[in-house]
Amino acid sequence: MIPERYLEKVYSGFLGMNIGIRLGAPVTPLNGENHLLVIRAQGAMRGYAGGLGEHGKAVLYKNDFGFRKLAETDFPWETGKTYNVCLQARGNEITLFLDGEPLLTAQDSSFAYGMYGCGSLTMGRTLFSSFSIS
Repeated sequence: MIPERYLEKVYSGFLGMNIGIRLGAPVTPLNGENHLLVIRAQGAMRGYAGGLGEHGKAVLYKNDFGFRKLAETDFPWETGKTYNVCLQARGNEITLFLDGEPLLTAQDSSFAYGMYGCGSLTMGRTLFSSFSIS
């Protein structure tokens, strides 16, 4: 579990939205280990996150009062390079797309609604821009 003091998160929307959501944004990692989008967030301690993870991985997390990996795969991302990251939830299926390609999918029914945003599990700096929501 990642200690809460290291987490950085920003949310928008209202708690009852995002029953089905597709959140996308260009993401440019500048430094640090995690560069994530967040969906179905029910406050700071519950929801789903996905994006660029530690040690050249793409990751999907579930946050239920502590982050747990739902899925991961090798994705040798580079600092300073921009990636089109998209996190989608349809029913119980959570999917991470990187540069238009579906990369990871996980099934989880814990959170059916919530807010959206961006964040990191460790200290770092990321440029997020031009969010799209559908």
